[in-house]
Amino acid sequence: MNLEKTHNKKRYIKKTLKVLAYSFLGILLFVYLLIALINTSFFQSLLASKLSDYFSKEWGTELRISAVNINIFDRVELFDVYLEDRKGDTILFSESVKVKLKGLPSAKGINISNVNIKNTDFKLEIQNSELNFGFILDYFKSDKPKDKKKDKVDFVVKVDRIKMDNMKFSLRLKDNLTKYPEDLVALNNMRFRDIYADIRDIIVIGDSINLSFKNFKAKEHSSFEVKNIEGNFLVSSKEIRAEKAKIITANSILNFSVKMNTTSWKTYSSFIDSVYCEGEIEKGSIAGMKDATYWAETIRGFHQKAEIEGKFSGKVNDLKFEDFVLSSGNFTKVKAKGSIIGLPSPENTVYDIIAEEITTSYKEYKSMRLGELLSNLPIPEMVDKLGKINFTGSIEGLISNFNAKGNLITDIGELSINGASIPQGGETGYKLKLISENFDVSTLFELEWVNTKNLDIDAFVVGNSLDNLSAELKGGFGNLNLMGNIYDTIFVNAQMLNKEIDANFLINDNSLKMDGIATVNLEDNVKLYLESRISGANPKEMNLFSFHDSTTTFSTQLIADIKDINPKTLAGNIELKNLRFDMEEGYHIIENLDAELSYN
Repeated sequence: MNLEKTHNKKRYIKKTLKVLAYSFLGILLFVYLLIALINTSFFQSLLASKLSDYFSKEWGTELRISAVNINIFDRVELFDVYLEDRKGDTILFSESVKVKLKGLPSAKGINISNVNIKNTDFKLEIQNSELNFGFILDYFKSDKPKDKKKDKVDFVVKVDRIKMDNMKFSLRLKDNLTKYPEDLVALNNMRFRDIYADIRDIIVIGDSINLSFKNFKAKEHSSFEVKNIEGNFLVSSKEIRAEKAKIITANSILNFSVKMNTTSWKTYSSFIDSVYCEGEIEKGSIAGMKDATYWAETIRGFHQKAEIEGKFSGKVNDLKFEDFVLSSGNFTKVKAKGSIIGLPSPENTVYDIIAEEITTSYKEYKSMRLGELLSNLPIPEMVDKLGKINFTGSIEGLISNFNAKGNLITDIGELSINGASIPQGGETGYKLKLISENFDVSTLFELEWVNTKNLDIDAFVVGNSLDNLSAELKGGFGNLNLMGNIYDTIFVNAQMLNKEIDANFLINDNSLKMDGIATVNLEDNVKLYLESRISGANPKEMNLFSFHDSTTTFSTQLIADIKDINPKTLAGNIELKNLRFDMEEGYHIIENLDAELSYN
């Protein structure tokens, strides 16, 4: 009896195990057949069609997916994805989107190993502050009232790596009808192509995206080209942050960190006057100014490269900077701090700059590729005589209408400057207050016969060369060397036009007291016409001629007509009226004396 019970029990267990084994095999077979079915082109096409139809109806637009490849464990791949907006315009076309999962999604989020996007064209449009794919964002918003009692847990998306291969992206602001030239970046219709990217460690929480660029390159329709972007970035509706970032373009290499604050996504559409920036450009960065010409027509032709570094804060149209250093050319250097208000329109931009150092030269400046705006600044050619210059001081105002003050050190002496540029119709005038104790005026004006190292003058100059220079000058010259004699002080009130100077002057010196009027013609042979009253003149100290009595002086009325004032080619006539010589033994008077001058 017991043996029979034992036997029945064993037979029951055996049958149970057999049933379980067949059931398990059945499940495995079902799963195998299901996987095989899923991987058939028929099923993939059917699934793609069903997904397309479903979301086309849900979104009220057209979505097409030609095929879906699914590995039920870790991979989804979509082929030939096409999406339109509700106006029938294309939003997206992608030849292939491949997603590999690290695990199944949960209510807390999803972990993705990598995403590969290939041959994709994405068109973003904004009109009336609405995105062209805003209906999709609205579709996934929950209509359920929020439970205030429960703490909200954000859905987190983590992606180890995203690769983009041959992608296109365009951003069109349809409310902005501005027309841009073909060689400029159209801010209302930016079009990028040939986008290749390798992006790592992506984390999406709410509307905040953290990511790390390992490689990114793209070309804009204008020919502006980004060769690479590296660094860690945070992007959200409230801010963009970049840390230890690098941008390499066809012309520049910029190492930087920056933070941009905004109020919403819409703020980015008016970036220049709405986004507050704060950041630093690190030492060793190279700025190719040609990159800037793709964004602002007024600096067309500005192709100079420079090493730059510095800190900045503010909006693009209201920018402050400090510790700014720019080096370019052979020795040009600018070290400054201050503010710039009005970009990206340089001609309407107000500069308020403290120049801790500006070093350059006229030749260096003219050799730079600064475009039409800066290359055509009316800087007189005679500035070349200054050689290498170093300026410290301040500059404020427009590029064509500014005030400047400071100290200028040149190869021919030092000057204390207080000046301004003032528009004069179609030209620019320069108002200057110049003070110096060691500035070589003769070298600046190429006047070998006259020199001074001490001056205190007020001047107003219009023109950029001697041929078209007009000027007014008032002031005093101290220690003036005139034909070998040094005079203590000469006071001058002069005007210059068409290479001709008309002046009133006063000389008050131990060797000469003289006042009068003079006209100087600055042609190839400098001409002088002069009418003057002279008293207490010592001819020996004036290097004119000498008597045996070195104390002899004379007084007279002088009329001089000199055809060539250069001492080496001197030629002209002098008329002396009521010439009186005072000597030890008495005086002598000559009522009229005419003399012809020539160099021998």
